[in-house]
Amino acid sequence: MRKLLVVSYPIISHDCFDWIQGLRKQYDELNFKAIAPHFTLVFPVSNIKQETFVQHVKQSVESVKSFEFAIRCATICNDAFRRYTHLFWNEQRT
Repeated sequence: MRKLLVVSYPIISHDCFDWIQGLRKQYDELNFKAIAPHFTLVFPVSNIKQETFVQHVKQSVESVKSFEFAIRCATICNDAFRRYTHLFWNEQRT
């Protein structure tokens, strides 16, 4: 079953990319090789047509302007849909 989602790839330095990938290799073995470091903006869904999904996302973000942000803290988050825990670090990187 194909899933649809929306992700955003951050603009980060090569050193930060390598650091994040090191953590993902250790703690995110399910997705480490499947997708580069990213932020999930719309979590995966599978019960909707792609055209409907794309139209809904486009309409939802029409009035949203881009913005910059810095991550300054982190948490450990259990996945609500399976027995898997995501580990987020709290070291400050630029």
